[in-house]
Amino acid sequence: MPGGKARDNPIHVLGEIIRDSDDAWFVASMIRGPDVYAQSLKYIFTGRVRWVLTRRGVPFTVRPHPTVSVERIAGAVVEVCRGHIHYLMKAREAVRALRNAGLIDDDEKEFLTDLDDALSFIAASFDCSGYADAGAEHVMDSAIRVINRIMDRYPHLVE
Repeated sequence: MPGGKARDNPIHVLGEIIRDSDDAWFVASMIRGPDVYAQSLKYIFTGRVRWVLTRRGVPFTVRPHPTVSVERIAGAVVEVCRGHIHYLMKAREAVRALRNAGLIDDDEKEFLTDLDDALSFIAASFDCSGYADAGAEHVMDSAIRVINRIMDRYPHLVE
């Protein structure tokens, strides 16, 4: 491999860690992050995938621990939109793949999956230009109540 060893390539390392090609594809797609700018989403989901790879010797990281700050969760609530729905679908599958490979525990998988569900619910009501569908205020209120319950259920994963 030009410019370095294959071991330095995140995709090569990923193939060593996750043998199922579909699971590996979902995890690999998370390395880059969302197509539509979303720094908090990237920190919550992409950052965690990168950390798992960092533990295996790939030299990059965004979020080196399983906890997520309340500020990052609030940021994701504010920035999420329809343009992130595909990213969130891939995030859900990547989290499942990480759990199947034994790289995260059940609690973290459930926390991230529940958070993904709530953020997807919000995303469906807002386009990325800031336009909201009728009833979006109700959607946002409901989703925030759900997110508060998620944070209460997993206090060891929220900082």
